[in-house]
Order: sequence, then C-alpha cells, then structure tokens
Amino acid sequence: MKKTILSALFLGALFTSCKEETKKTEMTKIEDIAIVDTHSEDKEYTTSDSENELYALEYLYKSDNGEIVDVTFFEEGDKMNVKIKRDKQDELILPQTTAWAKGAEYESGNYKWVSQEDGATFSDGNNTMKLVVISPLQYTYTNEKESIVVIYSDKNDKRFVTLIKDNQPEITLEQTEAWAKGAEYGNNTVKWHNQGDTGTLTEDGVASKFKK
Repeated sequence: MKKTILSALFLGALFTSCKEETKKTEMTKIEDIAIVDTHSEDKEYTTSDSENELYALEYLYKSDNGEIVDVTFFEEGDKMNVKIKRDKQDELILPQTTAWAKGAEYESGNYKWVSQEDGATFSDGNNTMKLVVISPLQYTYTNEKESIVVIYSDKNDKRFVTLIKDNQPEITLEQTEAWAKGAEYGNNTVKWHNQGDTGTLTEDGVASKFKK
C-alpha cells in the first residue's frame, strides 16, 4: 500500500519519541535551525552534539505545471517556518500562521504556502499552483514470507532507494538504470528492481519478488 513519509505534525509533538522506522528519514544539516517536519507525526526532533549545529528536513515537490520546488520545514526559536526555493526566483521564508492535524499554513505578505498531507498549494498573490511531494516517498512491499519498506529519494541530482527489513540493517542503493515505469538500484551484492507495483530484491544472486 502506497504511503508517503510525509504526514502532518502537531506542534506539541515536536519533541516526542519517534518510531524506529521514521528515524531512517534523511536530514539535511544547516546551522542554527532546528528540525521541523509538518508532515510527520512520529519523528523525534533532536539536535546534534554541538548546540550550534541543528537540522532541518527537506522535501521536493512537483507543481501541476511541472516545476520542481525545494521545500524545507524548520523551527527557529519557538516559531515554525517553511523555506521555499524555486528556480530563478528569490528564496522565501514564511512563518507558520496556523496548523491542524494533517497540515499547516505559512504566510507573509502576498505569499502563502498550505501543506496538507503529501500535497500543498502555493500562492504569490496573483497565481496559485498545486504541488505534490515527489521525494522522499515510502512504500511497503510484501510477499508470502515477509514485508519490506522501500524509500525512494533524490539528492544532488542522483536517485536512491533505501530498503528496510525487520531486524536487519537498512540498505541504501544508488539508481543504476531507469525506464518509463521502473528502475534498478544496486551494488555488488544487492539489487532492487521495481516495475509498476512490483519489486524484486536480489541478494547474493537469490531473487525475491514483492508487491505493493
């Protein structure tokens, strides 16, 4: 069953304990900013060992006109914010004005960003565009014997998949090949091949098939 790793976060739950699975989410370090993820109910918001080195969570959205937008949710002081980066546009930082169970609204001047689960809308006072999260994305694949959590992500113009199985270390593989409805990721010993709603995990030459 498809699901994203991006669900809404209550402000009061920012510092609660997180589940082991959500700790797998990649975090991008920036200075003097704390983690804020308005899409996750379970993440624990922690800082690094240095008080001056904190974190933020970054996502990629795709608009209805095909534009890719880099969005970072973060907390500064006691305020939640969203940072919006668009190609050939000035970077915007909007403070949160309201929040609810599965979303939040950020606004400053004519600019407004509204997050709702894995979707969002952005308005500049003249135009409004709809967006959907494209990275990272999480799916659960199963077969008769086991299930596997598969997280697809993008970083520095490269694509990766992270595989999480019960009681086993997670594995992150870089994409080696892609086509219209699938892709392959791998290293010398492990390969993940996805095609539509199916996936094949090959470990040391032994292949196991899975389905969403």
